[in-house]
Amino acid sequence: MANKKFWLGILAIALVFTMMAVGCDNGSTDNNNPKPIKFISTDTAGTTTYTLIITPKTPNAIAKDDSYVLTITIGQTNKVSTGTISHVTEGGALTMQPKNSGSQTFTITVTDSWQMTKIEGPITVGEGEGETVQAPGTVTPGEGSGGGGTAILDGTWASTNPTRSVVISGNAWTYSENGHEYSRGTWSSSVTPAASSTGTITFVVTHFKSEDSWVNLPAQYESVKTNTATFTINATGNTLTLSNPALTTAGVWGTLQGIYTKSGSSGGGDDVIIDGWTWSAYNDNDENEKGISTVTLTRGTGTDSNNLNISGNVALIPGKNYGFVHLNAVPNSTNLTALKNADSFSFKCKGDGKKYLLIVGLSNVTDFCFYEYVFTAPVTEQTLTVQYNDFRQPSWGIQVPFNKNNITRIQFYVRAESNITGVGTYNLTIWDLKAGGQGGNGNTAVTFSNVTANGSTSQTTTQLTLTFSQAITGLNASDITLSGVSGVSKGTLSGSGPTYTLPISGFTATGTLSVAVAKSGYTISGSPKTAAIYYSGSGSDNSGTFTSIADMAAWLDAQPANTIDTAYTIKLNVSDLGGDGRTEGSAGYMIGNASSYPSIKYVSLDLSGSTITSIETNTFYNCHPLIGVTIPNSVTTIKIHSFFNCTMLTSVTFKCMIDAGHIDNMAFTWGDLVVKYLAGGIGTYTRPDNTSTTWTKQ
Repeated sequence: MANKKFWLGILAIALVFTMMAVGCDNGSTDNNNPKPIKFISTDTAGTTTYTLIITPKTPNAIAKDDSYVLTITIGQTNKVSTGTISHVTEGGALTMQPKNSGSQTFTITVTDSWQMTKIEGPITVGEGEGETVQAPGTVTPGEGSGGGGTAILDGTWASTNPTRSVVISGNAWTYSENGHEYSRGTWSSSVTPAASSTGTITFVVTHFKSEDSWVNLPAQYESVKTNTATFTINATGNTLTLSNPALTTAGVWGTLQGIYTKSGSSGGGDDVIIDGWTWSAYNDNDENEKGISTVTLTRGTGTDSNNLNISGNVALIPGKNYGFVHLNAVPNSTNLTALKNADSFSFKCKGDGKKYLLIVGLSNVTDFCFYEYVFTAPVTEQTLTVQYNDFRQPSWGIQVPFNKNNITRIQFYVRAESNITGVGTYNLTIWDLKAGGQGGNGNTAVTFSNVTANGSTSQTTTQLTLTFSQAITGLNASDITLSGVSGVSKGTLSGSGPTYTLPISGFTATGTLSVAVAKSGYTISGSPKTAAIYYSGSGSDNSGTFTSIADMAAWLDAQPANTIDTAYTIKLNVSDLGGDGRTEGSAGYMIGNASSYPSIKYVSLDLSGSTITSIETNTFYNCHPLIGVTIPNSVTTIKIHSFFNCTMLTSVTFKCMIDAGHIDNMAFTWGDLVVKYLAGGIGTYTRPDNTSTTWTKQ
């Protein structure tokens, strides 16, 4: 964000949205008397009802040592288990410890939308030693589940300005503007959503986004991070309306008034939640674009109830050469994890035979230049599978690498440009969106999930292990292509799937092996993958060559701690060093964080095979294990603090010649290296030890 004043403005807006998330039966009149959280589910046969009531110590949060009452109802008979929660996992699995002496624990799974989906293990009910009732396993959430109506609140909320939205999940919220996240936090309330209700909400900001990273709330804002407000809300179906909020705290939050609803903008229709996806439709008719395109979002009925249709007219915005409508799909935590673990996603669709734009929203894209893929809507139903490597980023924006761990959403765009949808009417129906999937060409879609190699720096690799999402009929060694390391020979593939083993031999050097898999009748996503392999007789036990930062990090993570004299020599051949060294996934971060004091893994990094042109600010920030670096001849710029606080760096080899205007005097924070390099040019520069500030050309 440009400045703190703007950020505080964003917090004010976020506060308004967060107040819509008032309505859990799991809220509280105050923080000292949190109200119970209630879940209701039935077994798959529908004959037994399970009612779970948790009394939390903290409003809107389930934690260890909270008390519970589970009532099992069969006809007119009730059996009751009481006790405390002994463990809570991030995935929503609650370990329940009945109060009965000697009783076993059982597990209840709840979702981030406050629904109870599984009950597993022996349940002790009654008093004293009690009796044991076997849990049903999977259960079906029923009416009254979810804390008394929280499901109404989960999803994406938009103001009268459709560029602003808040995604609410459980008691957490994240605020976005123009598709970019700015702040997030938690909320608590005393009111359950109903046809009409009023109450007080407590809103807390916990983080805001600085550049591409979430950071804790700065200390200077601690005194104003919490705010309360009085509100009036009306709930009808999936719509909540917040009327005329007046928000003022010491003049910091400001005053905002208006109506805020959980709906698409300009006729888009209410948000729809299907299978963990929150869908909303938007057009170009907002205060920034002032377009004239129209959109109607319609959900099917009966057997087509999971089908979503967008239709309308798309036109060029007056005075501009574009116009648009888009269908936005925001995944819940389960679907988001699946997307990040996959290498493709699929969806079923049918439409008007026109072209549409498929976009993957990435958190590291800051200028709307998202990766995109053009597809044609089939006139009859078809399943389309799109690989992540099919997406391309337009050339007009800031170019960033596609990293599936940065995925935030998927969007289906109608574009008025003649090379895509074109001006006029459109009609597109989408359903069954999921990670991976069945290809539209009739092939079976399979994900190549992982490849690992045995061996170590002291033991030659002899075997690869390949893992897929499912078995591949007839897979053999001829379907597997190995490259990247000379002389590798394949043995006979074994295993019935989804895991297979492949013997390898014949190579005489340690390196990174690329493994590609292709099989007729299958669409295999995630191929190729790489694995570090070792040759113990090569004299290169302490070295490795890698074509990706992730492979380098995996190899380094598997190595033992060393000394400066036995530092690992790493050749990293990449086109991008991954940005700021404080960001997980960057080269500087992965080298610096492979060590945990006092177990240090010293590294001499050779970038001579890389095609990078610039070493950016903080690329190797606090990278203490880095003792040497070779800078390739492709580099034309080295910016300030590129090697900030690399305390152990004692050798730098320049294979490039950079003029004084393109290498910052503070690129290396230890000694007179830049001065010596500008005078001496290409070559290797060293200092006697890490305490010296004097560098010498060798």
